[in-house]
Amino acid sequence: MTISKNVDDRFDGMLLNIAQGAEGIENFLDIVFGFLLRKTDFYTAMENSEVEKVLMRHFHKFQAMADEKRLEEKQRMLKIEEERRKHMAEAKKRGESETHAKLQQKLQNTPKVVEINSDNEEESIPPLGNGGSTDKYTWTQTLSTVEMQIPVISGIRSRDCNIKITPNKLTVIVKSEKFIDGEFHAKVKAVDSMWSIIDNKIIQITLEKQDTMNWWSCVIKGDPEIDTTKIVPENSRLSDLDPETRTTVEKMMFDQRQKSMGLPTSDNLKQYEMLEKFKAAHPELDFSQAKINYGGGF
Repeated sequence: MTISKNVDDRFDGMLLNIAQGAEGIENFLDIVFGFLLRKTDFYTAMENSEVEKVLMRHFHKFQAMADEKRLEEKQRMLKIEEERRKHMAEAKKRGESETHAKLQQKLQNTPKVVEINSDNEEESIPPLGNGGSTDKYTWTQTLSTVEMQIPVISGIRSRDCNIKITPNKLTVIVKSEKFIDGEFHAKVKAVDSMWSIIDNKIIQITLEKQDTMNWWSCVIKGDPEIDTTKIVPENSRLSDLDPETRTTVEKMMFDQRQKSMGLPTSDNLKQYEMLEKFKAAHPELDFSQAKINYGGGF
């Protein structure tokens, strides 16, 4: 995202601790401007009009970034919804086609019971955004982050929200109403996680996973789970990963494809290659009677 490239995030950990302790954006701003008054010459080195110009210049700078982020988020959610409808339509069409074929078979063959598959048509559909939804929120994920969207009453402000993120637990309280209070599926980096309000009616929470090598089946323990074996990572997102993580993810994707086709995984291939090199280096040894199982169809 463009925003992350233009923002100095070196002090995010310190500022996030202050913001959580302040319990509200207005209290946080009081702390910041109080610091400028007590410890700097911000208010005395310039005329009031110049001070206001400086403040407004920085406000508009980050307001533009916020607008850009909001637009990107809307476009992303529209894309997810479009994909959901497409998958539903394809599943429905596939189900109707299979049902028609089975009915035709029943009419043409000798009388016998033909079982019509009535399983949920969505079972074979990969989870949208690699996430899911509950009665309280929807969520998506990558290997490194989890993003939650919590619809709440319209017109809320930061001061109406009491949100606490610890490595193991999430608590979301809005105007004394508790929306979420439970343990995470796995630990998060609380200092690097954050929340914001979209259009004064949706709380967006971004969680940074501690373990970036595994998919989550749910966000909060006890909530509905997704089938992580059906997750299909987006290739376009691989470029966002660091080299080490990208290598690991590509290996996981390759092994998943190979297993689904009954072919050897990268580890199987590596074992085979090592033994072939050993054979070449020791021609005096006879391996013709050796029974070696590499797995994966070797």
